[in-house]
Amino acid sequence: MLFFSRKTIWRWEITAGDVTLVEFFDFNCAYCKRAAPDVQALVASDPNLRVVLKDFPILGEQSVEAAKVGLAVKRLMGAVVAGEFHKRLIGLQGRADGRRAMELAEELGIDHQRLETEASGKDIETIIATNLALAQRLGLTGTPSFIVGDSIIEGEVGVELLRKAIKAARQ
Repeated sequence: MLFFSRKTIWRWEITAGDVTLVEFFDFNCAYCKRAAPDVQALVASDPNLRVVLKDFPILGEQSVEAAKVGLAVKRLMGAVVAGEFHKRLIGLQGRADGRRAMELAEELGIDHQRLETEASGKDIETIIATNLALAQRLGLTGTPSFIVGDSIIEGEVGVELLRKAIKAARQ
């Protein structure tokens, strides 16, 4: 589970908030890439919003590889580096895969061998399997998928619709 903080938009950490926005995403989803600035804008404008990112790699093996590296970065390096990694990888043009994710991680100074070992571990596979099972139980059919309060919002819907859902959850 990854969290955003208002203070540094792409820094993941546990934050208190009166409403939680959960986003199921895939690093290779074009709609997720377009929705990322909307999520960033929400975090920047709403100090009481908690955002939880869930890796939901449904667009093939390349997506699974990228998700494994992203989760390994978080486990090894913590929230600050993981946030920067996420921001850069979701912003890449073209397909993200294990190789591109590893290259990006190395640019951030992460040891290749440690990262490879962590990414191939059982704990990372368990996180992904748990996210996939949760998405299935919720009936999610694609990415991005957002959950705000009791509402499920699928697709790149824009910042205003997400703001409305957040406002409704607060009431």
